[in-house]
Amino acid sequence: NICAQKIASGMGGNLELVIDKQTGFLVSPGNVDQLEVALTNLILSESLRKQMGLAGQKRIVQEFSVEKMVAEYERLFRG
Repeated sequence: NICAQKIASGMGGNLELVIDKQTGFLVSPGNVDQLEVALTNLILSESLRKQMGLAGQKRIVQEFSVEKMVAEYERLFRG
């Protein structure tokens, strides 16, 4: 299962994690039409699911790894 989450609400931390239409789909809370389009696109395209999954996995490793977070904290503390 390659980075399973590909649809998220467009609010909170999801806006930092998901790049809309690249690593997944961001849908406005309560917008059923956006959710339907996102689900339909993913259901109909295995290649899109794989592409978004791999892109999302790569983003998580590059941007949210422990090493990256430690480096960012060190940068902040050093001023």
